[in-house]
This record gives sequence, C-alpha cells and structure tokens, in this order.
Amino acid sequence: MSSSNAAKLAGRVHTHEGALYNPLARVLAISVITHDGNADLSQLDLEHVCRQGLPPALQMKNLFTTESSLRIAGAEMLASCPGRTTHQGKNF
Repeated sequence: MSSSNAAKLAGRVHTHEGALYNPLARVLAISVITHDGNADLSQLDLEHVCRQGLPPALQMKNLFTTESSLRIAGAEMLASCPGRTTHQGKNF
C-alpha cells in the first residue's frame, strides 16, 4: 500500500491493523473479490482513492477503536502470563 502512492494520505505507512481502515486496502480487496485474479492497480483511480484518509463508510471513531485494540490486546497478553519475566532470553 505504501509503495503505490506514498505521497498521498492512503499511501502512508499504517500499522498492521491499520490495513483494516485503509482506503487503498479496501478498494484492492473489492477488486480481488469482484474480478478474476489479483488486484490490478492500473484499474483503480489511485488519485481519488489515495487522497482519502478513511474509506467513505468509516469515521474517525472507527480508526481510534481499531488502533486502541492493540493496547488492549497487549495488556491482556501480558496479564495472561503472570510471573513470566523472560521470553527467548529477553527480559520484560
């Protein structure tokens, strides 16, 4: 996603979960579902898509909810390992 139109909003680097709300990822997924074969960037209006910060159906609260889930997942993961202070030789 970031190499296709890095200078535009949707071409920015996103976290892994950020791909869930990336406008370019959305149109690529739709392209794969509705056409045979891989998504083809040449069939997309990249100028329009990459100017968007979020897909039209999403709002900023969706972005914040998605990004905050990473903190919750991390906290739950650490809480599920009480007393464990090392992993593969690294201290936590």
